[in-house]
Amino acid sequence: MPTSAFSLARRLRAGETVHSGWCGLASPIIAELIGREGFPAVTLDGQHGLWDVAAITTAIAQVRLGGAAPIVRVPVGEFATVSRALDFGAEGTIAPMINTPADARAYVRRSGSEAGARIGRQPWPACRTRRSICARPTSSVSHLR
Repeated sequence: MPTSAFSLARRLRAGETVHSGWCGLASPIIAELIGREGFPAVTLDGQHGLWDVAAITTAIAQVRLGGAAPIVRVPVGEFATVSRALDFGAEGTIAPMINTPADARAYVRRSGSEAGARIGRQPWPACRTRRSICARPTSSVSHLR
Protein backbone atom coordinates (compact mmCIF):
# COMPACT_ATOMS: atom_id res chain seq x y z
CA MET A 1 0.00 0.00 0.00
CA PRO A 2 1.43 3.41 -0.87
CA THR A 3 2.57 5.68 1.91
CA SER A 4 0.44 8.69 2.68
CA ALA A 5 1.43 11.72 0.66
CA PHE A 6 4.54 13.52 1.88
CA SER A 7 5.08 11.49 5.05
CA LEU A 8 8.90 11.53 5.12
CA ALA A 9 9.28 15.00 6.65
CA ARG A 10 6.67 14.22 9.30
CA ARG A 11 8.51 11.03 10.26
CA LEU A 12 11.88 12.78 10.46
CA ARG A 13 10.47 15.68 12.49
CA ALA A 14 9.08 13.13 14.93
CA GLY A 15 12.64 11.88 15.49
CA GLU A 16 12.14 8.61 13.65
CA THR A 17 15.14 6.95 12.00
CA VAL A 18 14.29 6.42 8.34
CA HIS A 19 16.51 4.09 6.31
CA SER A 20 16.62 4.50 2.54
CA GLY A 21 17.37 1.88 -0.07
CA TRP A 22 19.72 3.28 -2.71
CA CYS A 23 19.08 2.68 -6.40
CA GLY A 24 21.62 3.58 -9.08
CA LEU A 25 20.13 1.46 -11.86
CA ALA A 26 17.73 3.45 -14.02
CA SER A 27 14.93 0.93 -13.65
CA PRO A 28 11.70 2.15 -12.07
CA ILE A 29 10.57 -1.43 -11.38
CA ILE A 30 13.75 -2.12 -9.38
CA ALA A 31 13.19 1.09 -7.41
CA GLU A 32 9.62 -0.05 -6.68
CA LEU A 33 10.83 -3.48 -5.54
CA ILE A 34 13.31 -1.87 -3.13
CA GLY A 35 10.36 -0.06 -1.55
CA ARG A 36 8.30 -3.26 -1.45
CA GLU A 37 11.13 -5.00 0.41
CA GLY A 38 10.46 -2.78 3.40
CA PHE A 39 12.59 0.32 3.00
CA PRO A 40 10.51 3.33 4.08
CA ALA A 41 12.36 5.47 1.49
CA VAL A 42 14.14 4.82 -1.81
CA THR A 43 16.85 7.15 -3.10
CA LEU A 44 17.18 7.44 -6.87
CA ASP A 45 20.85 8.28 -7.43
CA GLY A 46 21.02 10.75 -10.30
CA GLN A 47 24.55 11.75 -9.29
CA HIS A 48 26.43 8.47 -9.79
CA GLY A 49 23.58 6.30 -11.05
CA LEU A 50 22.17 5.92 -14.55
CA TRP A 51 18.99 7.98 -14.01
CA ASP A 52 17.74 10.61 -16.42
CA VAL A 53 14.75 12.90 -15.85
CA ALA A 54 12.30 10.67 -17.73
CA ALA A 55 13.24 7.60 -15.71
CA ILE A 56 13.16 9.58 -12.45
CA THR A 57 9.63 10.76 -13.23
CA THR A 58 8.41 7.21 -13.72
CA ALA A 59 10.38 5.86 -10.77
CA ILE A 60 8.90 8.37 -8.32
CA ALA A 61 5.43 7.00 -9.06
CA GLN A 62 6.71 3.40 -8.92
CA VAL A 63 8.43 3.95 -5.57
CA ARG A 64 5.16 5.29 -4.16
CA LEU A 65 3.34 2.24 -5.51
CA GLY A 66 5.91 0.16 -3.65
CA GLY A 67 4.93 1.88 -0.42
CA ALA A 68 8.04 4.02 0.07
CA ALA A 69 8.96 7.69 0.01
CA PRO A 70 10.92 8.70 -3.13
CA ILE A 71 14.08 10.76 -2.66
CA VAL A 72 16.18 12.03 -5.59
CA ARG A 73 19.93 12.65 -5.44
CA VAL A 74 20.58 15.23 -8.13
CA PRO A 75 23.83 15.59 -10.09
CA VAL A 76 26.25 18.31 -8.98
CA GLY A 77 25.08 21.71 -10.15
CA GLU A 78 21.83 20.54 -11.76
CA PHE A 79 19.67 22.85 -9.70
CA ALA A 80 16.70 22.75 -12.09
CA THR A 81 16.43 19.02 -11.48
CA VAL A 82 15.63 19.73 -7.82
CA SER A 83 12.42 21.62 -8.49
CA ARG A 84 11.45 19.17 -11.23
CA ALA A 85 11.91 16.20 -8.90
CA LEU A 86 9.74 17.91 -6.28
CA ASP A 87 7.12 18.71 -8.94
CA PHE A 88 7.10 15.04 -9.93
CA GLY A 89 6.39 14.02 -6.32
CA ALA A 90 9.75 13.36 -4.68
CA GLU A 91 9.54 13.75 -0.91
CA GLY A 92 13.10 14.98 -0.65
CA THR A 93 16.24 15.75 -2.58
CA ILE A 94 19.90 15.18 -1.85
CA ALA A 95 22.40 17.60 -3.35
CA PRO A 96 26.05 16.55 -3.43
CA MET A 97 28.85 18.98 -2.62
CA ILE A 98 26.87 21.15 -0.20
CA ASN A 99 29.56 21.85 2.37
CA THR A 100 28.68 25.20 3.92
CA PRO A 101 25.58 27.20 4.88
CA ALA A 102 26.29 29.44 1.87
CA ASP A 103 26.26 26.36 -0.40
CA ALA A 104 22.90 25.36 1.08
CA ARG A 105 21.40 28.82 0.52
CA ALA A 106 22.64 28.82 -3.08
CA TYR A 107 21.16 25.35 -3.58
CA VAL A 108 17.72 26.56 -2.48
CA ARG A 109 17.95 29.80 -4.48
CA ARG A 110 19.19 28.21 -7.71
CA SER A 111 16.82 25.24 -7.59
CA GLY A 112 13.85 27.55 -8.10
CA SER A 113 12.23 26.29 -4.89
CA GLU A 114 13.05 29.24 -2.64
CA ALA A 115 9.74 31.07 -3.18
CA GLY A 116 7.73 27.88 -2.69
CA ALA A 117 9.64 26.87 0.45
CA ARG A 118 9.32 30.34 1.95
CA ILE A 119 5.55 30.62 1.60
CA GLY A 120 4.68 26.93 1.91
CA ARG A 121 3.17 26.60 -1.56
CA GLN A 122 4.40 25.11 -4.77
CA PRO A 123 3.88 27.38 -7.78
CA TRP A 124 2.76 24.53 -10.06
CA PRO A 125 1.04 21.81 -8.02
CA ALA A 126 -0.39 19.64 -10.79
CA CYS A 127 1.48 16.51 -11.69
CA ARG A 128 0.61 12.92 -12.51
CA THR A 129 2.27 11.49 -9.40
CA ARG A 130 0.32 13.63 -6.96
CA ARG A 131 -2.95 12.98 -8.74
CA SER A 132 -2.36 9.23 -8.50
CA ILE A 133 -1.78 9.47 -4.74
CA CYS A 134 -3.98 12.28 -3.47
CA ALA A 135 -7.57 13.11 -4.24
CA ARG A 136 -6.51 16.77 -4.19
CA PRO A 137 -3.03 18.19 -4.76
CA THR A 138 -1.15 19.18 -1.63
CA SER A 139 0.07 22.72 -1.05
CA SER A 140 2.94 21.80 1.26
CA VAL A 141 6.46 22.16 -0.10
CA SER A 142 10.06 22.29 0.97
CA HIS A 143 13.14 20.41 -0.03
CA LEU A 144 11.98 17.74 2.36
CA ARG A 145 8.27 17.36 2.25
